[in-house]
Parts: sequence; C-alpha cells; structure tokens
Amino acid sequence: MIKGILFDKDDTLIDLETFWREPILITAKALAKKYGPDNDETVNKLLESSGFHGNNLVPDCPLIAGTNLDVVKAFSKVCHIPKEDFPSIISMIEENCIKYGKITGNDKVEDLIKTLATNGYSLGVVTSDNKEPTIHCLNSLGIFEYFKAINSADCFKNPKPFPDMGLDFLKKTNLKPDEVIMVGDCLNDMNFARNCGFFGVLYNKHNIEKIKTNEKFYEINNLQVLPEVIAIINKRSYE
Repeated sequence: MIKGILFDKDDTLIDLETFWREPILITAKALAKKYGPDNDETVNKLLESSGFHGNNLVPDCPLIAGTNLDVVKAFSKVCHIPKEDFPSIISMIEENCIKYGKITGNDKVEDLIKTLATNGYSLGVVTSDNKEPTIHCLNSLGIFEYFKAINSADCFKNPKPFPDMGLDFLKKTNLKPDEVIMVGDCLNDMNFARNCGFFGVLYNKHNIEKIKTNEKFYEINNLQVLPEVIAIINKRSYE
C-alpha cells in the first residue's frame, strides 16, 4: 500500500526550461565576462555545456540529471574556472534562480499536491538543486506546507542516485521502501528509486523516445494520472 510520494523538482513539479533559461543565461554572461573570452560564442558554449540547445534542454544533461556543482564543472570545461571559485559560482546560480527564474507548475500540480496531502499521503521532494531555490519554488506555487521533507543535494554528502535522501525520507515518515513511489523525469530519478527500493514513476511529459532502461518503472506523461498509477500499484501488491 502506497503511503508516501517523493517528487523531483525540476521538470517534474515545475517546468525546467522556463525556470532555468534566464538564470543560466545571466550566469553564462557573467562567467564569460570574468573568465573570457567575453563574446557571444563563449556564452553559447556555456549554455550548451549546461544542457541548453537553443531553448530546449538535452535529456540527462547536467541541468536535468546533475547538481549545481555538476553544472559548474561543465562550465569549467569551457572557461578556465579555478576550483576555489566553484562555491561562489554555485551561489551565483542560486541567486539568479531566485531572482530571475520563472516558476510554472506542470499539469496543475498545485491542485494535485493539495489533494494528495488531504488524502493522507506523506509527501517529499528530493532534488539535485539546492535547498534555498527549492523552497523558493515551492512557496511560489503555494505548496511548501504540504511536504514533510525537502531533501536537496547541498544537504547530503551523496546526491541522487545514491539512496541517502530516500532513506532520510523513510526515517522522517516511518515508512517502508515498498510504501513509497518516486516521481521524476529522468533515468537518474528511476535509478534513485531502484537504489532505495521504491516504486519508480517516470514523468515523461515530452514523450522522449531516447529514455531507455532495463529498470522496471511506470511511465506517465501527465501528473494528474498519478492517483490511477497508485491504485494500480496497490492492486498488484495484493495479487
């Protein structure tokens, strides 16, 4: 019986591209100016290194599957960025996200979260982003109060797909692994679910055919059908 639901943040709860596009562009311009060469070519290469090709993100790129540190490491392959500058650039990304990120919930997720919480599910967020911008996004959507755990990459030594954040959720909610589902938009999330012993629900809203894996998981392209998936899982658990 499913009692807990974990959500990824970017491109699951919120639209990833609209949230990250402007913050990453502003960050790229600042890095090009500081580390050079200060031109459009450098800015475009920085954008591409993070995962942006035009206005779209490539599946499993650093912005989708990685942490902010992974994004900065990708930047450093374009510009010569000393490692001692990495923390300040991560802070710059966070500040730009909070100031310039456009927050748009997917599939009327605000209503879904409220309904799930009202129905007694323990909800949590596990994200490769940092905590401050994550809380900012949830507050902007008006759903922060419904989550019992906000587990972000900067608060754990081992981020997804390591199970640390999932095990912490189990401790906070006193649930068992087979009572939890993980909803996320990429293979990193499904690998995380496997490592934790959770049911995986892949949110493939773009219907990307390149998402291939041997792992078993449920696949949806609209968050509003999640209650139906939970019903299926619960039914099969009794068979």
